Amino acid sequence: MIALATCFIAVRLAIRAWKRRFWLIEDVAVCLAWTCFIAMTIGYICVTDTLYRISDVGNKEKPPYQGFQEDTVFVLKIFFPNTLLLWTTLWLVKFALLLQCRRLIDRRPNYIIIWWIIVGLTSLFYVGCIVTEFTSCHSLHAWFTFGQCWTERDTRASAVSLFYAFAVDIITDLMIMIFPLRILWNLRLNRVRKLSIMAIFGVGIVCIITSIIRVANIHSKAQSSQPAPSWLMLWAVVEAAIGWDPPRM
Repeated sequence: MIALATCFIAVRLAIRAWKRRFWLIEDVAVCLAWTCFIAMTIGYICVTDTLYRISDVGNKEKPPYQGFQEDTVFVLKIFFPNTLLLWTTLWLVKFALLLQCRRLIDRRPNYIIIWWIIVGLTSLFYVGCIVTEFTSCHSLHAWFTFGQCWTERDTRASAVSLFYAFAVDIITDLMIMIFPLRILWNLRLNRVRKLSIMAIFGVGIVCIITSIIRVANIHSKAQSSQPAPSWLMLWAVVEAAIGWDPPRM
């Protein structure tokens, strides 16, 4: 997945250099998204062995071992920032697409108003993802303390965080996909180029399908109503990689 994301950004920057174009603000957003994705993936790689040792104990395949509690806290300390990095990666890609849309609607006042509404909603939804992550445990101290974030309230809050982020992820993808279609169709471009640009925005369909599979799989694998960490890790990397902004013309 790291190789896939790196190939995408390398091709994008190579196209910019080949066409001798200056960097645009959406290029900065994509580079930041790549940085967040790499940081998230490295974090998960570092915690993989520890997570599976903990899972073996949780599944009663092995008895608790010395250092089990410390390992659990270590995993929590990786998962908390990595969840924030996941949403930041996805939302930076969304903003990169919105910034590209902005150049298509110059001197179209009605579309500019709609664009600002979409930007505002997308920003608010991102803030909501961050807030629900922080409030998915009753306190930050409990977040990073063994056995302190397993109350009934925390289980419900964790599920709310998962499904809220899932819902707003799909809503924002749909808004960003649908918004430019009419504009693109009315542009004075040949049909092949129009369809290729539409296909770039249509990648959101793949992201939506992946998001649905991710949430359904995580929820079905959960031992209670709380998401299973190993599946959170796997599908976070998959969705972030698929959600990548493809190379632009």
